Amino acid sequence: MKIQIIITLLSLFVISQEVVLSQSLQFSISNITCNGQCNGSMSVNQIFPINCGNGPYQYEIVAPILGTITSPVTSATSFTFANLCAGNYTLNILVNGNICESAGFNISQPNPISIAGAVNNVQCCGAANGAVVIAVSGGTAPYYFQWNGSNNFSSNSQNIAQLPTGQYSVQVTDANGCSDTVTYTITEPDCFTPSLDSVVNTPCQGGSVFYTFNGGTGPYYSELYLNGLVCNSLGSEEEEQMSVTGLISGVYILNLTDATGCSNSQIFAISSPTPISAQTNLSSPNCSGDMNGMINLTLTGGSGTLTYVWMNGETTEDIINIGAGIYSVTITDSLGCIILYSYTLTEPSQIVINSSINGSAIDITVSGGTPGYTFSWSNGATTEDLSNLSSGTYSVIVTDANGCTSTDSFTVDNVGLEQQQSVELQVFPNPTNNQLTIRHSVNSLGHHSYVIEDSYGRKVLEGSFEDSEETLSIAHLAPGLYQLHAGVKTISFVVIN
Repeated sequence: MKIQIIITLLSLFVISQEVVLSQSLQFSISNITCNGQCNGSMSVNQIFPINCGNGPYQYEIVAPILGTITSPVTSATSFTFANLCAGNYTLNILVNGNICESAGFNISQPNPISIAGAVNNVQCCGAANGAVVIAVSGGTAPYYFQWNGSNNFSSNSQNIAQLPTGQYSVQVTDANGCSDTVTYTITEPDCFTPSLDSVVNTPCQGGSVFYTFNGGTGPYYSELYLNGLVCNSLGSEEEEQMSVTGLISGVYILNLTDATGCSNSQIFAISSPTPISAQTNLSSPNCSGDMNGMINLTLTGGSGTLTYVWMNGETTEDIINIGAGIYSVTITDSLGCIILYSYTLTEPSQIVINSSINGSAIDITVSGGTPGYTFSWSNGATTEDLSNLSSGTYSVIVTDANGCTSTDSFTVDNVGLEQQQSVELQVFPNPTNNQLTIRHSVNSLGHHSYVIEDSYGRKVLEGSFEDSEETLSIAHLAPGLYQLHAGVKTISFVVIN
C-alpha cells in the first residue's frame, strides 16, 4: 500500500513530527531549520512488518533532486535517512529487491529571511541625524537584531537613529537560529562653509560687509540681524560673494543657510558713522495759487551739526509758506558728508464756473478745485442752479472741499415773462415710484417746456408737453423731494422706493 502525506502549517513552522501512515509504518520527520540547508531527516519504523515479513530489508528513498538513495541490506526494522534537502520523497522498503512497502513524505523549509531597509542620510555636514529603518519577513519569528557600525556602534534595536556618516551592518536572527546580514551606508552632503570675507567702515556711506557662499547645496539664503531684528535678506542660486552696504553702527549677526537647512552664523561690528537720513512731512497748498505749503524734515544720522541749503535760498531745517513746485535741499554734516533730497508740492486746479441763462433760470456747472462744492447766492439760495427769477443781477460764491472759493455774477432779463400763458398743473400719484403723470392746460400754446429739479436744485429731467396729459418714467430718480417747473408754475412731488 502506497500512502503520501504532505503537511503545511502557515502560522508555525514545524521542525519535526511523527506520522503513522498505516498499521505497519511510523515516520519521524525533522524539517529544514534554515532556508537552503540540507539538514532534514526521516526515520521509518516498521511497527508490524506484515507486508515485508522478516527481511532482510533494504530502505530506499526517491527524490527529484537527490535521486535514489538505498540503504545496505539489514535485518533492522527501522532506518534513518539524514542530510535531506527540502522536497517531496517516496520511501520504498525492499525484500530481495522487490518493493514490499511504499509511502510518500515531505521535508519542508521556512522562507528565506528578507530584510528591506530605508536610509535617511545626514542632513548637514558633521551632524549625527542619520537613520536606518528595516522591515523583516521570512524565516521564523520572533527575530533578534544585532547592529554594528562605525565608531564602535552597537545596538539590538530593529531601527537605529541619530547616526553620523558611516557603514552600519545588521544581522537578523530568527527563532531557529537562521540569520542574514545586510550593510547600509549613511552619507552626508558637501560641507556648507560660508566665509565672512571683510567688514568695511566707510565715512558718509555707512559700513559694508562682504561674505561668500561655499559648499552645501544651493540655492542659498542670508539674513542680517541688528538688535534681534532682520535688517536685510538676500538669496543666491550659486556659490558667490554677496555684500550689504549702508550699515549703521552696531553689532550684527549674519545667518547663512543652504537649501537643505544647514546653517552658519557670523558676528561682526560696524563702527562707521550713521549715514544722514530724512523722514519728511509734506503739506501742499490747499488752493490754487496759495502760499501755505510746508516741508517738515526729521533728520537722523550724520555727525555733528547739520547745515541746510534749499534751492529757494532758505537755510532752515523746515520751510513754510511756500507754493506749489519742486524744492531741493542739500544737507551737510560736520565730516563733510552730503546728501541731496528733492520734494514736490502740488496744488488743486483753479475753480471754474460755466453758466447758461435760460429765461428766468441760471444753470451753472463747476469744475476744478476739490469736489464737494457748496453754493452761496446773493439772493440767499444755496442750490447750484436758480429758477423762477425776476430781472436783475445775481452773484454766487462757490466753495470747494478745501475751502477754496470762486465768484461769478449773472444778469437775468425777464421782460415779457408776465405775458407767458399760465399753465395749470397736476401730478399723480403723489408720492410715486416708477411713473409720474402730469395733467396740464395750455390756453393758446400748442406746447410748453418743463424742468424737474431735486431738493438740491439740480436739474434731473426736462422736456416739452405735447398733450394735456403725459406720463413720465422716473424709475431712475432716487427717493426724495422733487419740484416740477412749467412756465411760472411749480409743483412738488415725492419719490419713494
